[in-house]
Amino acid sequence: MDKILDKFSKLLSKNGVVLISTQEGVGEKFVEEPFLPGKKIFLDFFTIRELKEKLRNRGFKIIKATKRPPRKNEFNYNKVFILARKMTKSR
Repeated sequence: MDKILDKFSKLLSKNGVVLISTQEGVGEKFVEEPFLPGKKIFLDFFTIRELKEKLRNRGFKIIKATKRPPRKNEFNYNKVFILARKMTKSR
């Protein structure tokens, strides 16, 4: 995630907005792909607190951060959503 957030910070103009959606949790693992039986997919998990800190450290202001339980046909993990605005010029 660090490399991705670094790219967002580099590519977005000041006041640019990013929306991040991921699975809530800690660590990483392979899980069954819900739409491709027998296949596995790699998931990286993050907490809202962790993502907020990573974004703030890169010059983003958190607009909104929320989570919700999984819905039908989704991975069985809470979903994290963070909307953030870049407050600094590109690095």
